[in-house]
Amino acid sequence: MKSILFLLFIFLSLLAGCHKSADYQSPPTEYSVMDESPKTEEQTSEKAEVPGKFVREDKDLEKKPSRREVIYTANLQIQVDKLQPAIQGIAKLIKEKNGYLSAENHTTYSGQSRVEMIARVPKEAFVDFVSGVETFSVYTASKNITAQDVTEEFVDIEARLRSKKAAEERFLELMKTAKTIGEVMDVENQLRTIREEIEARQGRLNFLQSQVTYSTVTVSMYEEKPMVSSPQAGFWYQIKKGFENGWEGI
Repeated sequence: MKSILFLLFIFLSLLAGCHKSADYQSPPTEYSVMDESPKTEEQTSEKAEVPGKFVREDKDLEKKPSRREVIYTANLQIQVDKLQPAIQGIAKLIKEKNGYLSAENHTTYSGQSRVEMIARVPKEAFVDFVSGVETFSVYTASKNITAQDVTEEFVDIEARLRSKKAAEERFLELMKTAKTIGEVMDVENQLRTIREEIEARQGRLNFLQSQVTYSTVTVSMYEEKPMVSSPQAGFWYQIKKGFENGWEGI
């Protein structure tokens, strides 16, 4: 009888141990289920905002100018049949292209006349104008065309101007709250410095804009110098020359 009770006691102890073991293993099962459960809308939106932020910053950094700012210039040295008709023809061509004559210089060297005309024409008419000038040429001694991209300088100056103008507005607001003469003078000094920088940058921007809007074409023209033969030495000329040489030899 005692042995039966002892075996029954052992059986009940083992059964109780199995239940405890099952209870101990259940929390990890619940934990894994919680990890795999769907995220709430708040958690999803919170995580989605992080990569979106970096994408926007990358787009700002990679943003490129919507336009290219290029300065076109040309230098031509040509020989023309007659200078005066060529000068008049090029002046007429400048007006037809809605440009203007910036300078005109006339020089004479060793009996040969040269004319230099500096024209400013809209960039849209640059190629056609250069081609039109070449129609007056009987010989092109040289032709140089350059294209200078100033887009980066444009963007940099415009950004700095915006920054300086914003600073100017802030100092103007500070001027309203200045209470002492010293504070007023300090703000005025800062404003003077900022405005000088704004004027300098605005002047540079205006110059670049002018160079981009109107291309510069320099045309140097010359006329073929006729060959002048020396006069034939006659009989009396030879006698005179011989007499002069003989007199110098005495």
